[in-house]
Amino acid sequence: MFVTGRIKDLIIVRGLNYHPQDLEEAAWRSHPAIEPSGVIAFQAEPSNPLDIILIAEIRREMLSKIDSADIVAAMRSALSSEFQLAGIAVGLVRPRALPRTSSGKVQRSRARDMHADGEFDCLTFDDRLALPGTTTELLSADADAAIHPRSETEAWLLELVARNLKIDRDLVRCDTPIIDMGIDSLSQLQLTHEISAKFGVEIEVEHYFDGVSIRGVGQLIENA
Repeated sequence: MFVTGRIKDLIIVRGLNYHPQDLEEAAWRSHPAIEPSGVIAFQAEPSNPLDIILIAEIRREMLSKIDSADIVAAMRSALSSEFQLAGIAVGLVRPRALPRTSSGKVQRSRARDMHADGEFDCLTFDDRLALPGTTTELLSADADAAIHPRSETEAWLLELVARNLKIDRDLVRCDTPIIDMGIDSLSQLQLTHEISAKFGVEIEVEHYFDGVSIRGVGQLIENA
């Protein structure tokens, strides 16, 4: 018998069980500005359209120079690529802001209550159902070629991705790996099914993990 954690801390998304310790480690390792072992993960409230909330402590020496969007994107990308999880809300806080026991272990139930009561003084809190790390700065003229569809096929794919992943279509970049948009296993199946039904082309799961973008899928379709 191996004790893996408390059952009350278990995170259940679409019938699959996730140990918060695994998600927390993946998240804090995703960006050097995050305090080692300084992330806490817990289930979102049932009324929340997102699935999981991550609260991360920023290293003291990084507080004056953090790029919040970059950190949020890194954490979401880590959970997407390692666990095929989407729907992640991320809060960034100062050092020693997470509730811990006298022995230094994070208190997830307490953190859940603190979040519900608005007790976290977050440097930033991102719960948008939008492409992680994508900001209005990316929508500049010099990025137009990467963002906008170059063909009817890419335009159709952009609409498909935005609809299935619940992403604002105006924030979707055609050159961004789809895996970085927070795609989970169910979304992979939905995308693959709809692409196959329209174009008769099967997109293998490996393509998503290899970092295929909308542009890349368009090329696969055109070359089929």
